[in-house]
Amino acid sequence: MIYKDCQSLYDTRELKGYLMHISLTEKLDEYVKGKVQSGLYNNASEVVREALRHKIVADETDEIKRQKLRDAIDPAWKQADLGEFAQYSLSESLNKLRIASGTNG
Repeated sequence: MIYKDCQSLYDTRELKGYLMHISLTEKLDEYVKGKVQSGLYNNASEVVREALRHKIVADETDEIKRQKLRDAIDPAWKQADLGEFAQYSLSESLNKLRIASGTNG
């Protein structure tokens, strides 16, 4: 079914009580059609569901990475809050690196 505001309105069969209409850009529409025409998928709904499953996994993976980063940083924040930190100077660190590498900058 074609609408003037979007490329396609894909399979709207009821699935487990849910009905959803989606509109796609022309590029996404062609991609979905190509996947169905390739025979890898039976219909556009399968393509969209598979894409969403991949997005969910990616989001969960990203959240795990963010949590690991938070867990690694949290002890440092606690130390800083307790005043347990060293003074740091970027220019001094860069000078030390230049000296160690033998370059003058």
